[in-house]
Amino acid sequence: MPSTHTTRTTATSRADRRLPVVAQLAGAVIVAAAVSAGYQAAYRRLHFPLPSEVPTVVASLVTIAVTACIAGVVLARRRRLIAACGWVLPALLSTAIQSWLLTGTKFYMNGLGGDQQFRTAFLTRMTDSPALADAVYADLPPYYSPAWFWVGGRLADATGIPGWEFYKIWSILTLAVAAALAHVLWSRVVRPSTALILALVTALVGLQTDAYSPYSWILVALAPPLAVLALRTTRRLLRDGRLDVGACAGIGVYVGLASITHALYAGAAALFLVAAVATVALRARTRARTHLSPFLRGAGIAVVSALPFVAVVWIPYLLASSPLDPDSTAAKFLPEIGARIPTPVFDATPIGVLCAVGLGWLIVRARRDVVAKGLAIAVGTAFFWYALSFLAPLVSTTLLAFRLEPLLVLVLASAGALGIRDAAALARRRARDPGLRSRAAERARVVTAVVAAFAVLATLHVAYQVRYVHPDWDQAALNTPGPDGVIAEGTELQRIAGGPSADEIRDAIAALSGGQDPSDLVALTDVHSLLAFYPYRGFQTVTSAYANPKAGFAARNALIRDWAKAGDGLAAALDASPVRAPDVFVLSRTPQGWVYSLSVSRLPREPGDVGEPVVFAPSSFDPEHFAVQEVGHLAVAVRR
Repeated sequence: MPSTHTTRTTATSRADRRLPVVAQLAGAVIVAAAVSAGYQAAYRRLHFPLPSEVPTVVASLVTIAVTACIAGVVLARRRRLIAACGWVLPALLSTAIQSWLLTGTKFYMNGLGGDQQFRTAFLTRMTDSPALADAVYADLPPYYSPAWFWVGGRLADATGIPGWEFYKIWSILTLAVAAALAHVLWSRVVRPSTALILALVTALVGLQTDAYSPYSWILVALAPPLAVLALRTTRRLLRDGRLDVGACAGIGVYVGLASITHALYAGAAALFLVAAVATVALRARTRARTHLSPFLRGAGIAVVSALPFVAVVWIPYLLASSPLDPDSTAAKFLPEIGARIPTPVFDATPIGVLCAVGLGWLIVRARRDVVAKGLAIAVGTAFFWYALSFLAPLVSTTLLAFRLEPLLVLVLASAGALGIRDAAALARRRARDPGLRSRAAERARVVTAVVAAFAVLATLHVAYQVRYVHPDWDQAALNTPGPDGVIAEGTELQRIAGGPSADEIRDAIAALSGGQDPSDLVALTDVHSLLAFYPYRGFQTVTSAYANPKAGFAARNALIRDWAKAGDGLAAALDASPVRAPDVFVLSRTPQGWVYSLSVSRLPREPGDVGEPVVFAPSSFDPEHFAVQEVGHLAVAVRR
């Protein structure tokens, strides 16, 4: 059966020559970002009584409108209209659903709980200064990939929105832009109408699987079409000797950006490229026409294109000194989801059905269709990464394979959409066959109508189902207090959190330090929201998984234990620290003393980190060396 989607129309090819892919990508970013930012700004101006299902009505109306527009545009087959809708409609749907889920809060999913505390602190740091720096530790370059946070921080600074508040805006906008970019790249692989459907699938899968980590999703969303384009480029190089400089450079740029946005995906992309080259090379050798010289030139172009991105982040890190014994536990995280092989094809959901159809389509079409083969290699790469990660505990680490599950789901779901497209095209061809019965055409129309109705209903179902994927994260965002201690500000749910607010702690530090800027102070505190709201440097991070290896997480814990035992000699012990010691202590006052909750790594056991109370004697903070103030149940001590 011939492919129904790999042949591109002459009109589309001429359009691509008039408007280079770089310009299309830039246009998609600008339009999708404007749509998302505009919708978010308008939505914030609406007042919804909470709790209420009125926001659900708004989301329903947008979802129905977007779905109807996409169906109409696909049937109309107007190329320019399809391109415009590809930049607008998936972005609008993604933004509307997330805005609905997070109604009444300025925080993103899970508020400042779990990973979001560290990520919000990183964005706050990048908002304070454009200099690349570690999210927590002073005087260290970043180890956690900074690109997404740096761009978001610069935008937050330019708009005057605090970093912690911009985190939600930036996250929602990122998912919207990812869907628009996916449409542009899919348009280079399949027909524009099919690309629009795949962009919608990308938006819906992203909301279901990886909205919690928007900085990684933008890489995942682009991976399926790029996998096909990379395979095509490899075939042209090795089999035909044709060097496409732009494609090779684009591959390199993606790997380079991945290395500074989420390094795991750079490794997965490199592994995919190796698999693609091996697949094409083996087939080319059977035809006795392997072109090594163009391939080496293309590989060189890709490497040169990636190097500037890699160098700007990783060279400073590699050159940085480490006064404490380096240690890294980031890759030793092994939750339950990372200890099993994902099986999305068995999920009783529309996306699960798409994945099941996609797996079957890949099995049938991979030998004869370059699109199917590229996606099949991507699936194989993900499963191979899982296999390597399952072996990694033998050397006391993992490869964080669970991070690839969203990619696996997206590839299979995209393949499922292409499989349904092929089946519909086959039905139409058979209906036009004069040798078939006259009722064949009617049957084809019925089947097409049923598939279209299922697609519309599935879109609505997935849009609503997102609410129940992680409801605790949405509730956590609504229950997170702002820096002033106010929860759900401006709604009927508004209330004041118990305990000192971040503003009260900051005011106490400012009064005791003579008004020093937060970015000039290092704080030892387990009130981690303080670092999310204000750009204080932290002496120790919230969990070992986010610790910069050159910071010496375990060695810093040992220093904190020693300082707690120092008694009256605390000031001298701080002066003798091999790394910059805390300027500020924010500790909990208890009958036993002033307590700091130390995070101790137990990786790869679950949970990975546990709390260990470290008790400081109040007398250690003598007035000669420390200025002290009580703030509720906390004690704030600042070195004089």
